[in-house]
Amino acid sequence: MVARPPLYRHAVAAAAAGGSPAVVGNLGCAAAACHGDTQHATVSDRDPHRRAFGVLFHERSVRMVRTLGGTAPAHQDARCLSCHGAAPPNAAPLPADDYRHRSASCENCHGAAGNYLTTHYLPGKPADGLMATKDLAVRAAVCAGCHVGEPGREVDHALIAAGHPALRFELAAYSAAPVYARHWVEPPREGAEWLVGQVAAARASAELLRHRAATAGKRDWPELAEFACFSCHQGLTGEPTPVRANAPPAGRLPWGTWAYPLTLSLADGPTESRPPAGDGLTRLAALFRETDRPEAKATADAATAAVAHLDRWLVQLRDRPPTDFRPLLAHAVKFAGDVPRTGSPAADWDRTAQGFLATAALYRATGERSPAAEAALADIASRLRFPAGRDSPAKSPTARDRLARRWAELGGRP
Repeated sequence: MVARPPLYRHAVAAAAAGGSPAVVGNLGCAAAACHGDTQHATVSDRDPHRRAFGVLFHERSVRMVRTLGGTAPAHQDARCLSCHGAAPPNAAPLPADDYRHRSASCENCHGAAGNYLTTHYLPGKPADGLMATKDLAVRAAVCAGCHVGEPGREVDHALIAAGHPALRFELAAYSAAPVYARHWVEPPREGAEWLVGQVAAARASAELLRHRAATAGKRDWPELAEFACFSCHQGLTGEPTPVRANAPPAGRLPWGTWAYPLTLSLADGPTESRPPAGDGLTRLAALFRETDRPEAKATADAATAAVAHLDRWLVQLRDRPPTDFRPLLAHAVKFAGDVPRTGSPAADWDRTAQGFLATAALYRATGERSPAAEAALADIASRLRFPAGRDSPAKSPTARDRLARRWAELGGRP
């Protein structure tokens, strides 16, 4: 087998270009004989990324920058433009300000086009700097650059406290209609998107944690964005606190509740979906089970090992993808069904939402349709949806029992 890099990233694509790829701009892709017919029109009219720059003018963005003590408005702030602007991360040098101050473009996802624009459609010619987004691992890594974060582009607790929504990325959910209007055609891959997306997002999270630990002397440590928001940020109702079988000891913050629990659970999942030999991510999780204030050097070392292990897992999934998603669906339903019995909907929102997103994607991947299952999924979604104008879940004394009943109904699926 030809050796292949385990995961393409922006820096890898830039290095492969043999130089500094220049930004060309959307119009370079929009000729009628190229991508201007349906693809560019779809992106321009329906792709959610087209709104990325515009939100920087919203009152919320203005308030965030003011709260953080910024001197430039959000639409000129480098922290915001790193994801909300039209500057591909592998561009060197960065484009002029008048170009950066636009919504995300073709090149934000496909790479700065200066070195591939005139060659990528020719057989046998290199497409230096072009992201191989047909590979799900590459696609997930490209998305994670903004939607999970990476060194130099991150949403930390200070930014969240100022008003930025917490980043909770899930590739299959983000890619599904009507959330995303695809400008390409490919066979249905919901199950593979979910599985690869889980591992790639965990990999991106571990890499960002490694960077945060390695720079702990220059920033707050530990970084509170690594922990469960709703373990602290939830309303007080006077209801008895439920016994949580998956809870850390009293006074200890639950760590990584969005990025890792389901991925970790796959070590005991269906054979085709299990990680390769190694304990990289397990060791990292064990470190945070011992304390929520681990030593930075130990954390950086454990995160480095976790990234390497997750990279190997991505290669394994690319080379030997699962073909039957029914066992994985049964695993996801069991994972999700355990949550309402062991914790409150608010405190365990991350875990419950991950279970729902996994079940929905894998249910679609099986190709089966059941009115009862569709009704159960719709009801669970309604219970998880944030109320209008809020970035946190609603509290309901009946939610736990109702979710448990719905998961039990889904548990009857193959």
